[in-house]
Amino acid sequence: MKQHLLLPALCALPLIGAAQLDENFDNAYTLEDNGWTISNQSNPLGISSWFPGLPNSITAYNGADTSFIAANFNSTAGTGDISTWLITPSVNVQDGDVISFWTSTATGSIWNDRLEVRASTGAMTLPSGSTDVGSFTTLLLIINDGYNLSYPESWTMYEATVNGVGSTPVAVNYAFRYNVANGGPTGSNSNFIGIDALHIGAPVGVEENASASLAYFPNPMDKELHIRARKPIKSYCVFSAVGQQVLAGTGSGLKDGRIDVAGLPAGIYLFQVNLANGHVESFRVTKG
Repeated sequence: MKQHLLLPALCALPLIGAAQLDENFDNAYTLEDNGWTISNQSNPLGISSWFPGLPNSITAYNGADTSFIAANFNSTAGTGDISTWLITPSVNVQDGDVISFWTSTATGSIWNDRLEVRASTGAMTLPSGSTDVGSFTTLLLIINDGYNLSYPESWTMYEATVNGVGSTPVAVNYAFRYNVANGGPTGSNSNFIGIDALHIGAPVGVEENASASLAYFPNPMDKELHIRARKPIKSYCVFSAVGQQVLAGTGSGLKDGRIDVAGLPAGIYLFQVNLANGHVESFRVTKG
């Protein structure tokens, strides 16, 4: 804590390329207060939509057991077509950025689940009805489109690369559409899915290969992050996904080039390393 107070001038949050979004769903109840949109367009309409995780079905990929977002068969009533949407706030992205997330269904599921990931560029129009996609006409990926019980039963990462928007950042909304035909409590499809550890922005760790003056490992990190720099390290700062400074220190305080991160919760962190020659290196690292 003393290091935080001694280094305020050295720990300004850097601006790196386009905006990014990192969401671990630690408090899914506040998503709509923070610019997310949840819309259930299933037919007939069920009693639930996207909701905070339930640990009796699966436990979160990271964080507390319930720190994920979920949807299930109750999105529709009786037997029907499920179309329930989880839409991100607007994020500025450019070609080469990625959208990555982890997802899972319950172990031993005998009902097919299906998930679409879609994008809407510019002004957003919400879907209306179980077959409509609104302005989310760009389909990035589908999980278990063949209804062959291939939805992962353990946490699995999926990733799509942004292309076609150009090198200048463009505002995009992304949508997770839990979309299952013949679903519901009496349907032959649909069970339960969870989503966790969403990242939209530059590929995590891409700066390690691009930098000639600094390397870091491991990524994902656990208890320590090792940093190797060609010039002496003057200071470092670490920020959470929401821009809060969580660690800071001087180069002389590093033990064999290692930063102790054991006390940080799981998530994605932005590191800023200030070198003695005035150069600043910034990179992102995941903690599992």
